[in-house]
Amino acid sequence: MASNIRMIDFVPTSIFKVRDILKDIEKGSSSGVVDAAEAVRQSAYDSMRQMPDGVHAPPGSPPYSHTGKLKDSLKVRRSSDGAEVYSEYSPGMYYAHFQEYGTSKMAARPFLVPALERELNSIEYNVNESIAENLKPFGIA
Repeated sequence: MASNIRMIDFVPTSIFKVRDILKDIEKGSSSGVVDAAEAVRQSAYDSMRQMPDGVHAPPGSPPYSHTGKLKDSLKVRRSSDGAEVYSEYSPGMYYAHFQEYGTSKMAARPFLVPALERELNSIEYNVNESIAENLKPFGIA
């Protein structure tokens, strides 16, 4: 017995709108996260005061900058799940981790974690604003 029923592929237009809205939320949160990571990088950069060689920051305080290499090594890059702040490795630039976390012979002089903590409120604000901006074309936000 032959069937007279045909399957019709039907997707309501509203589904496409929801998909577009979700893409824009993702795009907005991504750009907001990159902006937030840049704010953390700048806060860490600003926390390192320039001092002459031989003068060291007290333990628990951000390291002093002697040559500017550590400050200049701070970068932001997009990652698969947002963005990250990192210290770019180059010859002579291996000590960012030691400064942040200390060693068995040197107390920590953190600069990235405190910068993140200082920027937490602005991170939430930046991401929310970026999402809202991307939703305006849909009459949302």
